[in-house]
Order: sequence, then structure tokens, then C-alpha cells
Amino acid sequence: MPVLGNLLSLDPQLHSYFARLAHTYGPIFKLRLGAMTCIVINSPSSVREVLKDRDVTFANRDVPVAARIAFYGGADVVWTPHGLEWRMLRKVSILKMLGGAALDSFQSIRQNQVRKTVG
Repeated sequence: MPVLGNLLSLDPQLHSYFARLAHTYGPIFKLRLGAMTCIVINSPSSVREVLKDRDVTFANRDVPVAARIAFYGGADVVWTPHGLEWRMLRKVSILKMLGGAALDSFQSIRQNQVRKTVG
């Protein structure tokens, strides 16, 4: 079915399913999961190349519909394409939201949440 793509053929043990597909199609292959095309990388050397050597090339991702609705059209540090705007948003986030003064101002809230979580 073109609408569902490979969703109906997925095995609950995804690692085994992907290993079988890699044996048939090679270490890099694509799947259609509903309307989304996904690339599966199944060899350590290919994973290293994608995540370490060419990380900037592969850093961008599609903005899900829920993120577009909830987060100003997806215009935030998580969904902004890697580049100058992303660097600026990251810098502002770190300075203003994760800086010492901001963290100190929320210390009591964080402590309460930890107490609730731990028991």
C-alpha cells in the first residue's frame, strides 16, 4: 500500500529486521514509513561518517506537523536548519536560558521536581 509504505512489514524487533534488510540491500537503504522516507544506516563505518565526519551535512531535519503548530511554525533552535540563524538561536539559548543566572533562578523548582521524581 503506497499510503502506509513499509509500516505493515516492520518487525517488532527492529534491530533484527534492519539487519535482515541490510543483508539483502546493503548497509544503507531507505524505507517509506507512512508519508515519510527514512534512511537506515546499518554499518559502523557509515554511521561514523554520517554522525561524525559529515554531521553538518546531515544535521537538518524535516519539521513535523505537530512542531509547526506548537512551536511558531518550527522556527526554534531544534528545527532551524544548521547555519547562521541556528548558531544565533543556540547562542541566545545558552546565554539566556541555560546561563548561570537563569539556572539559579529556577533552582528551587528543579529541586522540587527532583524530590517528586525520586520520591
